[in-house]
Amino acid sequence: MTLMGAILMLKGYRAPHRDHRRTEVWQAVKSELKLPAEQARALINATLQDTYFHHATLVGVGALALWTTIVALGLVIALR
Repeated sequence: MTLMGAILMLKGYRAPHRDHRRTEVWQAVKSELKLPAEQARALINATLQDTYFHHATLVGVGALALWTTIVALGLVIALR
């Protein structure tokens, strides 16, 4: 889970520099989106970045919970 969170963070940092025309979002909305190319790029890339960071945060909380559980169980077993 920790690795998954790290990958999502990396994708979030790289999202603003990605070609928006090569994303699944663009393929889904290109016929309905009536914005100039630069505004469409900014909107799609910012949305992707926010989504990646949001999911990375959720995964990070889950990973922290799992790591805490592992360490706590290790301490309980060691002190037994």
